[in-house]
Amino acid sequence: MYEELLAEIESLVIDEKNFVANASNFVSHLYSKLENISWIGFYLLSGDVLLIGPYQGKPACVRLHKNMGVCWASVNKREVVRVDNVHEFPTHIVCDAEANSELVIPLIKNGVIYGVLDLDSYLLNRFTEEDSSNLKKLVDTLVNASDMQAIGRFYGKTY
Repeated sequence: MYEELLAEIESLVIDEKNFVANASNFVSHLYSKLENISWIGFYLLSGDVLLIGPYQGKPACVRLHKNMGVCWASVNKREVVRVDNVHEFPTHIVCDAEANSELVIPLIKNGVIYGVLDLDSYLLNRFTEEDSSNLKKLVDTLVNASDMQAIGRFYGKTY
């Protein structure tokens, strides 16, 4: 499945450099293809908050304040963070009370972090190590195809 998704994502971003355009198609495509995903979207660094970007799913938290939640854990660690049960994560931010598991992948290009891709599921233990590594490859494809410096200038702060 992930090999097919990689080819599909590559075809969506190959001729476009605008991150917002690419990210919009990216989340829409993955939301339609992945099973048991309740929400998928981007949070982009803007000052000391993560600001919501393109997403699919229910309305969500607009701003995630620094050092709170799974998304900030991913930013601070600069790595993928997988949580089998979000109710056990000490600083979890509840945007959807029905979400039970979460996977967050940082957006890093040339050593600079611009934000994260966040995936939620109503299932406990929804995300596997295979999901983590393959979704990171998909995110890297998106980030490498996109002009991330432009998005960094627009949002105002990267790490």
